[in-house]
Amino acid sequence: CSAPPSTVPPTAGCPNLTAGPWRRLDTVRIGLTSAGPADPAPNAGLEIAARAGHQPLVWYDCAGQLVGGAAERWSHTGSDWTFELKPQYSADSAQSLWLAGADVVLTGPRRIRVATTAAGELAPALTRPRFPIPGRQVWAIPALPDPRDLITANRAESVDLLVTRDREVADYARTRPEWTVEPLPYDRFYVLALPDSEVPAFDVGDLIAATRADVRAPGRPVWFAQTGCETLPPPPARTQQPGVLYPAGDPVAQALAERIVALALRSGAASRSGLTRLTRAVAADAAMIRGAIDGRSAAAVVADPAGSVGCDVPRWSRHAGSRVALLETRAFLIARRDVGPLARDRDGWIWLLASRRP
Repeated sequence: CSAPPSTVPPTAGCPNLTAGPWRRLDTVRIGLTSAGPADPAPNAGLEIAARAGHQPLVWYDCAGQLVGGAAERWSHTGSDWTFELKPQYSADSAQSLWLAGADVVLTGPRRIRVATTAAGELAPALTRPRFPIPGRQVWAIPALPDPRDLITANRAESVDLLVTRDREVADYARTRPEWTVEPLPYDRFYVLALPDSEVPAFDVGDLIAATRADVRAPGRPVWFAQTGCETLPPPPARTQQPGVLYPAGDPVAQALAERIVALALRSGAASRSGLTRLTRAVAADAAMIRGAIDGRSAAAVVADPAGSVGCDVPRWSRHAGSRVALLETRAFLIARRDVGPLARDRDGWIWLLASRRP
């Protein structure tokens, strides 16, 4: 089996998200307004920045078909795959795949061999952004007080791509003919970690209405129940502090914490819902929140990866006395219509491909 050189998805079901004609981008300006805490919450802005400046070896398009990134051609016999890299890459550039744990063997100046996983899939490291796109730089533009100032018609004053979790900014961009708006996958799962086993009751609809993000009622990630995971020893008893902590710089967590406090302070609600100690919302850094959860000394609203599995995650809330699923949220990618090719992969994320067009 083999594939010809490819820079765009080969399947009709996976169209480019911007129609073109595309400008050649030697420098990509990305507005990163969805930053939030880098640990442990997923950061959609940094993910898109990596996908704008780097290519994977190959990737799966939205129809599940392999598309060439740094690889120009590939073939396989059973579980052994051979990839021939494009002329601008050498096999030495595959060192990042070794560092990521992929079993890679060099078989020529531009040829590498790998084996599939037990399930027949290529190792995740091979479909991650590992190879820098020659001649392309990515500049991260910090958030302005009003991110809409980054998506103006004046190219000199705007960005090429903007990542935001604010649905009002996305709605504004939809009114601008120069821009297109694409939702990214739901990647943050917000949890209320409590110091004891008393689980409060409140309406998730109240929480959804309190945020400016694109949110939905939470699912049940595999890790949430921690089925089969090692039981953690209880931490030493500490005096429980009033209030709800939230990561500084995360507006969704702040809105949730403030809404939970408001519900707790509503006349008569606290005694009925188990929210008696949640009297104020407090911004905190990662170390303070981790210490409060590990020691069960305070409640906290935190964001965990929505799709994580395994007993080593979530990093925030394994020591909590109880956890309440709040909601899931996602970011938007706002792109100029002449920036591309942009293509969605099978996981719903978007690549800014290396276009051969002038």
